[in-house]
Amino acid sequence: MYLEGIVHNGVIVPDDASDLTEGSRVRVALTPIHTAQIDPNTRSKHSILDIQPVSLGSILCPLDIEEDLLGEMLDGRA
Repeated sequence: MYLEGIVHNGVIVPDDASDLTEGSRVRVALTPIHTAQIDPNTRSKHSILDIQPVSLGSILCPLDIEEDLLGEMLDGRA
């Protein structure tokens, strides 16, 4: 026997519970309502490990805690 229903406030509520008697053992299986079919040919077949490393250049000057690099960049000095 199969019954369908919904979950309401964390409780399974069958659409028609007239066939269930108190103390009946039940087994619940979730059925997705909307399933999206994924085409295996359109899946991305690469990972972040495939990206080549990028060089940002050399360090112009070592930075310390007193440096205001953002301020210098905004002033056009760097």
